Amino acid sequence: MSVGALMMGTTLMSAVAAAPYTLADFPAPFVAAGRGDFTIVVGQDAKPDDIIGAVDVGVGLQASGGSTSGQAAGVISGESVKIEEAGDPLNLDETFADVMTAGLDSSDLPTILVDGNFEDNEGTTDNEESYTQEINFAADGPALVFDKNDDGDKAVADYVRVANNGELYSFVLEFDTDIDFVDDAADAADDMEDNMIEIQGWPYIITDFVYDANVIDEIELLTGETIITLTQGDSYTFDGHTVIVTKVTDPEAADEQCGVSVDGETQFINSGDDEDFDGLRVGVSDIFAIHGAVGEDACEITLGSVLTKLVNGEDVQINGEDIGERDDDPDVTSNVVIDDGAGVWGGFTITVDSDDQVNLGSDTDGQDWTDPVFENFKISYLGLSGEVEDVAFEAGTDDGAFTTKNNEGKALEIPMFSANEESLFFGEDTDAMLLIESDGSTADDIAALAACAHANIIGINPALVEVTDQNGAAAVGDVYANEDTTLVVQANGLADISELQNTLLFLATAGQTARVVEITDIDEGNDQMSFKDITYGRTIDDVEPEDAVLSVDGSDEDFDLSGIGIITLGLVEGACNGGNDVAAIELVNGNLANADDSELDYGNNGATTDAELLAQGYETDGENIIVPDQESLDVDGAPDTGVWIGILESDNVDNTLRSFVDTMMYYDDGENEVLITEPEDSEANAVFLTPFATTDGFQDATDDNDNDRYAMTVAGSLWHDNENDDGNIKDVDAKIAVGEAREGSAFVAETGALFTAPTTGTATTTTTTTAFTGTLARLDTEITDKTAVNMLLIGGPCVNRLTAELLGKTYPACGIEVATELGVPLDGAQIALYENAFSGTKVAMTVMGTDAAGTRAASEVLKRYAEFRAQLTGMKVNVKSTAGVITVSAPVVTA
Repeated sequence: MSVGALMMGTTLMSAVAAAPYTLADFPAPFVAAGRGDFTIVVGQDAKPDDIIGAVDVGVGLQASGGSTSGQAAGVISGESVKIEEAGDPLNLDETFADVMTAGLDSSDLPTILVDGNFEDNEGTTDNEESYTQEINFAADGPALVFDKNDDGDKAVADYVRVANNGELYSFVLEFDTDIDFVDDAADAADDMEDNMIEIQGWPYIITDFVYDANVIDEIELLTGETIITLTQGDSYTFDGHTVIVTKVTDPEAADEQCGVSVDGETQFINSGDDEDFDGLRVGVSDIFAIHGAVGEDACEITLGSVLTKLVNGEDVQINGEDIGERDDDPDVTSNVVIDDGAGVWGGFTITVDSDDQVNLGSDTDGQDWTDPVFENFKISYLGLSGEVEDVAFEAGTDDGAFTTKNNEGKALEIPMFSANEESLFFGEDTDAMLLIESDGSTADDIAALAACAHANIIGINPALVEVTDQNGAAAVGDVYANEDTTLVVQANGLADISELQNTLLFLATAGQTARVVEITDIDEGNDQMSFKDITYGRTIDDVEPEDAVLSVDGSDEDFDLSGIGIITLGLVEGACNGGNDVAAIELVNGNLANADDSELDYGNNGATTDAELLAQGYETDGENIIVPDQESLDVDGAPDTGVWIGILESDNVDNTLRSFVDTMMYYDDGENEVLITEPEDSEANAVFLTPFATTDGFQDATDDNDNDRYAMTVAGSLWHDNENDDGNIKDVDAKIAVGEAREGSAFVAETGALFTAPTTGTATTTTTTTAFTGTLARLDTEITDKTAVNMLLIGGPCVNRLTAELLGKTYPACGIEVATELGVPLDGAQIALYENAFSGTKVAMTVMGTDAAGTRAASEVLKRYAEFRAQLTGMKVNVKSTAGVITVSAPVVTA
């Protein structure tokens, strides 16, 4: 809004003094208990910034209504239908046709695709037939993808895409029973012309009808923003122009014409034609040349006229141009098929194809595609919604870590390290191994180790001397387990059990609550141990055997770690193979976390159940399943280079595998550092999601020089890795879809519909959302009862009639003098609250700036009201935006 668009009065200053609401209460009273009680009002003459401001305010109000984390886009105003069917949202790698198999009709868009009734009151034949309207999507039409766009930036993101030369949709108008007309090429036009038909809720007049050899070749349709009949000499004001019918020609003349004057310029227009008057197109749809015989001469004219020509088998023409050749239309082609026969008309189908790749959601193509034929509906894509959970992998010189949250929301870190500059192991160092149950044993392996203190070995300190059985078959790092007893041989050659201090245990409850617990002290002399629950940040000191929770002498006692449940923990020393001392931790019927993703059956139809998956992993905050898989060394003693973390998304998507996304961390002896990925395939995949990703592995933008790469699964989990200048990957982070697969917020809507943006929330406790209903946004000219609802008035009294009336001004009231008196910054805006607005019981809020940036900034404040809570006080505040930084302050009061 320009500087001259703001002018405010002072007569209402006293009316706001005793208001029960202040700005500190926002969003009340506009939203209360999750329900909306408001209408957003913009001026009929509003500037784009006012409209954008209205959208921003609506987003803020919707978010205040108790919105759930990961909320889908919502409709602020206008008729629309979301691309989904019952229980089947639009997921990645799906087309619109996959979920909208029956297309769209009047049950989806009751105004745009209203069932119509065609009454033929012209010519010889007499028809009255009903018809239906549909929008259908091709099997290879618009699709939700995660990919690069085809623009110069090659940005990687989620888009609704239509491929080059791909079909966007077809529009079908079909009569229930064919329309009859005179089966003669010379007379068909006279029979059908001047009839009116409503297409997509808008009236069109048939001004030409070309028929020959049993084929309807062409139908010409005339419409306009206004269709009006004017008698000769009458004038009409339209959009600031004065329109007069100056003359109607004699009906005996060769061509009937209507003389039309617009702002003093006169042109004669044939019936069915239109002319341009300095940007205003005026069409003549019918001429009534009475010449005093019965009544007055008159013309039916269309103002802001549009002449649409449907040519069978060819492109649609708008005002004499193919739609793909018009400057303000996208690169498209269309094909018209008129359903016809000998003397009958069954309807028509218009198929719209794109000449270029369309990526809705990109900076270049925007979020909306407006139908270039009738311009009454659009396809809108506003992004992905759904809950996500953050996970991260980070590597250092000789260590790394995986971080997430357990299913109680506590930060959980699984550390990794390289002790020998060859292999990677779970833990912090050689003296602080993280023990994770795994499975890779055979009966022979276990039997061979039976003579070596205990039967089952699960993880051996790799930095120490190896342990072998009598046959020499087992080596340091062998991994063994069975369902009854797990034994961890932690070290070989330690002086005593006390050197097992600092060992980490990865434990999980029956409810799959994971935590990391450290043995902080072992006191053999007093038979005491101390622990630190690292995940929950508490310590348990000096636990003694008489408490029946601990044994350090080899006997089995119960140990209750408050939430983990009862485990049996024993520490033993013994001789093994020629007197080598072995120190070990034994967990009998314990809860050492079990993980081995190599044993799982990933397919939807496989034997592995959710319960079986959970038994081998643990749930995270979003109820995903995380499986760490430690195979430090193979049974033959050869090193396994790394450790694995498998992440299972919470829910599957139809027709896709339900599988772990595996990530490997390893020590690269060539680079002398810990890296993330498989050594043989470092350029292609940092994590192994190719079988169920939307694209083949990771990709980056062509002009992206920051080494970031991205991939997304069909469930909507976004993976991001960053390469260093050597091409090595040191960190990977992901936002994992939880609860359900993320869905695309795509709509077909009337052209002027407004939406809130979808949100991507982190996994959290959700709250109940009550959808706002009723009239949420209107023009100032559409409000009939100003006292019926609380109103947010966007724009000053120069562009919003209700703002002017509220402030006691005559619209349009423009100027900066009063703004200066009230202390409104001339390069900013003001937000004000008025109680008992328009002499009623409701509240009105004005949001008005002295320039476009001011209006936008003030609207942004209301969108992000929680961030500005401390500054939103009293009944008025001033808003300024400087270099993108928004400040809110109290108005300056002048003496």
